Amino acid sequence: MNSKALALLLVIVFAASLTAPYLGSAKAARAQQVTYYGPSLQGNYLGELPPSQLVSISVFLPPRNLQELYLVAQEVVNHQVKPLSKQEVLSLFAPSEQDLEAVENYLTSQGFNIVYVSPDRFSVMAEAPASVVEKVFGVKLGLYETPQGTVFYAPEGTPAIPQQLEGTIIMGLTNRTSFMPQYVVSGMIRNHTVIPYSSNGAFGLPKPMQEAFAGLYYTPADFEGAYNVTPLLQYSQGATIAIIDAYGDPEIYQDVYMFDQMFGLPMANLTVIPIGPYHPELGLFTGWDIETALDVEAAQTMAPYAHIYLVVAANANNALLEAIDYVVSTDLADVVSMSWGLPENLWAMSGAYTTYPAFYLSYAFADYYFALGSAEGISFFASSGDEGAFDFTPTTYGAVSFPSSSPFVTAVGGTSLYVNVTSGYLGFLNTVGSYGYETAWSVNPLYGIEVASTGGYSSIFPKPWYQFGVVQGNYRATPDVAADADPYTGFVTIVYGVPY
Repeated sequence: MNSKALALLLVIVFAASLTAPYLGSAKAARAQQVTYYGPSLQGNYLGELPPSQLVSISVFLPPRNLQELYLVAQEVVNHQVKPLSKQEVLSLFAPSEQDLEAVENYLTSQGFNIVYVSPDRFSVMAEAPASVVEKVFGVKLGLYETPQGTVFYAPEGTPAIPQQLEGTIIMGLTNRTSFMPQYVVSGMIRNHTVIPYSSNGAFGLPKPMQEAFAGLYYTPADFEGAYNVTPLLQYSQGATIAIIDAYGDPEIYQDVYMFDQMFGLPMANLTVIPIGPYHPELGLFTGWDIETALDVEAAQTMAPYAHIYLVVAANANNALLEAIDYVVSTDLADVVSMSWGLPENLWAMSGAYTTYPAFYLSYAFADYYFALGSAEGISFFASSGDEGAFDFTPTTYGAVSFPSSSPFVTAVGGTSLYVNVTSGYLGFLNTVGSYGYETAWSVNPLYGIEVASTGGYSSIFPKPWYQFGVVQGNYRATPDVAADADPYTGFVTIVYGVPY
């Protein structure tokens, strides 16, 4: 059994100036990166990254007329103007075709394999052996190990951005800080009982957080009844939902089919769209398989007739941002779900380099994608986090999670939900429920580890216009909405044919 914040799915049912980059200075420039504040995260040096190891990088071309973009996005959100068409986005904000082609041609000429190109010309993702990456950026890539045993690669010095890429933002030169899926697992449901989840995943690899005791577990009918959306389910017909995850679930179609059969839901209208090389078996090793199944099945529960697009990124770093690019550039869906995040203060360690002034990166550059999507009329929802006030940041003052901290994203927090069972028995997965009561999902010593809904104030984004007069402080506050996320009042999901 596991859970996550389902408020984003309720909202689905209830609702339906920087210039263009200059790519041709006289010589390579030293890359700039925003300053990181906190304990050392470098780890112990193990040696150089093997020369043949494939490295994935992304080259992001910032939009033109950035200040105007934020203004238009705000006006669309406030229903002051109509959403922009794809052609309007291209003509007003997209980089030129010449700039995009220059990036593609340069990377190809240096030995990179292009694996993704933004339909709206905002980015290029490419792969190459480490030896090629080191030559292009003039820096060695080393292998490091954290005290917790995580091995990662990172530049051994400051990269130099070649003249053909100046004015862009480079990401992927390190995988030190990956976006983390946001869910908590209690156990497998066997013979009407929750069996505590093993501390080890497949082949002895660690899985995301697990808890020590069993609690309540709810069916789709319980959630539909508790949040009084049963009369609204029919209106999900024609709606489109994009779920962005990394790696994927190798048995997602089988899992969702079994989920629908078990709980009497209509067959899911599910389309999987890979961004970059697609190896869903990697979800098994990283824990993203459970996140992927949970996200799709939760969406299927609250919007059973919607078309669900599962956009699967090739990694949990730069490729996740490319997945956002794809959703925005293709205007893929009405609503976007992102059940993952990264503490804001770790953005400085995310491997984003540029020749722009470093302060630009402190204002998380991916935020402009959410402004672009908002200008098109897309609604974004992201988990505020499952790690309490600290959001797994190594600092003592805590953090909130990006992308949920973006002013153009609805941050979804968590509660503990207690339903009134009107028929059936909880242990038999056949219950129908109505709303009982809810409390904030807070830290409980019985959990064994510190998990709770994450929230607080952003250290990056100022207070957005819609929070004036609503919250205290001068910075963006999260979360915005909340619903059940406590693992002990959890949502039943099917992974590899097994209910959790």
